[in-house]
Amino acid sequence: MKQSFLLVILFAIALLSCGKKSIIREYYVIEFPVIIDSTTVNQPPIYEGFCEIRPIRIAPAYAGKRIAVRTESHRLNYYVQNEWAVQPEESITALLENYLQSRRLFSSVSTRPFKVYPNFELSSHVHHLEAVEYQNRLKARLHIDWELYDRNSSRLVIFHSFDISRFLFRRDINMLATTISNILEEELQKFADKIENHLRQTQHVSPSATGEK
Repeated sequence: MKQSFLLVILFAIALLSCGKKSIIREYYVIEFPVIIDSTTVNQPPIYEGFCEIRPIRIAPAYAGKRIAVRTESHRLNYYVQNEWAVQPEESITALLENYLQSRRLFSSVSTRPFKVYPNFELSSHVHHLEAVEYQNRLKARLHIDWELYDRNSSRLVIFHSFDISRFLFRRDINMLATTISNILEEELQKFADKIENHLRQTQHVSPSATGEK
């Protein structure tokens, strides 16, 4: 009798196990192609100096790999099966470094402090990185402050801030990652343009970059 009862229990457990679907997590990246112009790769930088990228400050709610979705004004949930493939701090930092280096604004742009004192220092603060539920639609939201400090004069020379939300064409996490990446690329280009204008207007330009001898 005991053996028959045990067999029934084991059979029931086997049925339950077969009925369960495996949970497959999906991972998404924040990225965009950094295109290096072959005609400018050998040109001198606009400024012969070092810009250090400081560690990014990111609001704790968005600092992990979990993808946040705002369902009400002060309520956040997190997707269960969808995550960022890389910590947002790491992916955004890498894009900052690669893009600014490709623009040839400074001799060197790096997150790794050199033995020399940095001429400029870049600070970042990520306030929001999320999906937003709004009237049965989904929006992507990215909110970042960038600050560039001139260490030679000990002052803030450029402040670039944006808080952008865009509706997605469809409720899709890949579309969310794509939209976040597009916003980041567009705003980073604007920020780099401001840096370039500042360097040229304040004569922080190497003679070789202007054609002078």
